[in-house]
Amino acid sequence: MRSRVADVLAALVQDSTFLVAPDSSIWERHWNGSEKNFTYTSAMAVAGLCGAATLADLMGETQAADRYRRAVSRLRRGIREKLVDGQGVLAGSLQELQQGSGYLDLAAVEAFNFGAIDIADPIALASMTRWHSVFFDGVENGNGGYFRNDDGDWYDEQEWCFVDLRMSTAYSYMGQTARRDALLNWVLAQSRENRYLMGELYCRNTVDCPQRGDYRGSVPMVGFGPGAYLLALDARANPDPVQACAPVSDDPIGLPDPDRTTGKDPDADAGTDATETPKKDDSGCSCRTGRASSKTSLLLPFLLTFSLLMRRRRRTF
Repeated sequence: MRSRVADVLAALVQDSTFLVAPDSSIWERHWNGSEKNFTYTSAMAVAGLCGAATLADLMGETQAADRYRRAVSRLRRGIREKLVDGQGVLAGSLQELQQGSGYLDLAAVEAFNFGAIDIADPIALASMTRWHSVFFDGVENGNGGYFRNDDGDWYDEQEWCFVDLRMSTAYSYMGQTARRDALLNWVLAQSRENRYLMGELYCRNTVDCPQRGDYRGSVPMVGFGPGAYLLALDARANPDPVQACAPVSDDPIGLPDPDRTTGKDPDADAGTDATETPKKDDSGCSCRTGRASSKTSLLLPFLLTFSLLMRRRRRTF
């Protein structure tokens, strides 16, 4: 884990942006020219590297722990300085924000759920308010939830069970209990009507998905369903916001990056082989196949596991 996951991810934090180098991220944007500095990737790197730092401390590896926390500090500064628009709203990626439109993506909510940006920061309220106005499709504090981003294709524009649950988690930390509970109750009611199986998508009365609330996509989901539901229940029972393991960095941002990212930290003493940037795969793949197209993406589940293992909270469901 140290040499092939945590060290690699820490080394992928760019000097020019203080963000994780472009990858495919959560929605599997793939390679073939679609790589971006995604907010989700950097936010989850904060969560995972904090977990890795805790494990390193437990093993007496103080240099590794310091290295991971320094990467967290840089990531927190990069997210706040490079991924927020003029109205204080968090964008989905650096490149889309630079284009000036089409940059809203609810995957970015993890920056608040895992403490990359403090939930008390004005950015959190501004972002959640904007996202609710753009993506919510339902009855206020009643049935209905969120579609996932403003990219505009059919798949994106259906309501996402996973997004509802991650937004519910953020509302727990913000103290907005009515919206939190409405989302949880809606997802549970939908699942109850479907033998307690959680689906990927709920129809939003669009083309090829006319009946509001009907299941579409993959059924049943596991991590994007019950896994996210359990995390939302944990946040409801323990609503204290997650605190990142390191403060925002004062290091200079905007230095040039190497021409090629090897994925090997020159300061690390682990002695591992460099992980070279993957070559582009012209075949691509459908986002419904679940095939990972980025080595960085494969690191994130391991680091999320670190984070969750280190959160020693009493569960009172």
